[in-house]
Amino acid sequence: MGWESGLLPAAGGLTMSVTVNLTGPAPWGFRITGGRDFRKPIIVSKVTEHGKAAAGDLRPGDIIVSINGDNTADMLNVEAQNKIKQSSGRLQLQGKKLTRLHLLGLSLEHSASSAPPCASHSEPAPAGSWGSHRVLHPHFAVRGDSQPASKQRFIL
Repeated sequence: MGWESGLLPAAGGLTMSVTVNLTGPAPWGFRITGGRDFRKPIIVSKVTEHGKAAAGDLRPGDIIVSINGDNTADMLNVEAQNKIKQSSGRLQLQGKKLTRLHLLGLSLEHSASSAPPCASHSEPAPAGSWGSHRVLHPHFAVRGDSQPASKQRFIL
């Protein structure tokens, strides 16, 4: 159980390509947000402390690019949830995360007063774009969601 990784260049820094293999049964111990219906990638929004996902080094802000080999680029949020929930004995996630080298070049915000809430309303992203992400702490909080959190975050 854990991430296998490789570094890939990305705009503005490096991302790390990662694979996590979790052994079931569910619950897996994480929540997701995003999807084609939100015009954002599938992103880990919360990880349960001491859960299976945490043991596999899954972190909030990690972008999930495939679930059990199925590409998530065109998945609706509910489709991604269902693929995860249907994984009974094994769950394989491939994803991307920013490297610490990339974080060193970013301005980190630690003040809660200057950080907008995760479910803030913003201008919708143009079709085909993933919207903007803002690093709030080293475990990658994401902002810019255009739907209330209650409609896009589900414990899996």
